[in-house]
Amino acid sequence: IGYSPKLFKVSHDSKKDIDFVIPLRFLNADENLQYYKRKNYDLVIGLSKLLASFGYKLLFLGPNWYLSNLHEYSGIYFTSPPHHQYHHYYHRSRFLLCLSETEGGFTAFLEALASGCMVISHDVGFASDFKSLLPSLIHILDKSHH
Repeated sequence: IGYSPKLFKVSHDSKKDIDFVIPLRFLNADENLQYYKRKNYDLVIGLSKLLASFGYKLLFLGPNWYLSNLHEYSGIYFTSPPHHQYHHYYHRSRFLLCLSETEGGFTAFLEALASGCMVISHDVGFASDFKSLLPSLIHILDKSHH
């Protein structure tokens, strides 16, 4: 697992106009309950509503979010570009948000860091591996506070 350094690199020309980027496709719980729970959709949706109510701008990268009710909230946006265009959004984002309960690696973590985007994550996947190496770029959430 890795990333393309030609695409995912720090851009000093990009304006950080997105507060949180969330690379995640929308899925209803009845489609795949295990995936829904593992990706922590209830927390993602609840926190997104809360952050938007405080005036933060959130961008979901992935398909099918039009099926959610989040489009009703000001400050929450959606796009589903091909993966090789994700770096454009990471360059514009302050934080990548990963609220998964478990993660194997989460390639978006590497891509976001390489693009100059800080990461907020549970202690899973690459976040666990990198937290001591890059403490100023990675914030680990304590699951006991949910």
